[in-house]
Amino acid sequence: MTTFKPNGNFARTFYTPGGEVGRWLRKEARRVEHVSKTLVGVDTGRLKGSIKTGKVTRAGATDLEVEIGSQLTYAYLHHEGSRPHVITASPGSALSFGRTTVRIVNHPGTRPNKYLLRALNIVVGGMKAIPEVG
Repeated sequence: MTTFKPNGNFARTFYTPGGEVGRWLRKEARRVEHVSKTLVGVDTGRLKGSIKTGKVTRAGATDLEVEIGSQLTYAYLHHEGSRPHVITASPGSALSFGRTTVRIVNHPGTRPNKYLLRALNIVVGGMKAIPEVG
């Protein structure tokens, strides 16, 4: 077995965030971000506006990674869906729906909208589009 040890130029090109592969990865990640924003459900637009692409970083000696997503607490539930659950207002407050205010709501659950996974598949060309679940 032969061990390959890349020289400085090769390593810089393939294994550093600022190299050609790192720049390509960042560009493709930004495309995934853009497509996911067209696929995400929009109520207030807050989730859509919160989807961001992180910096390309090293995940090991020869691995690069980049994160795409949202820091909002409900982003995961929007992507993966949720089962029926009870929502309770915090003490001293109420939940408001138009002119109606209540303390407890039986939420029917949420269908998943895999906007990030669908965007990734569209960008990498594995599929034209993944149909909506449900």
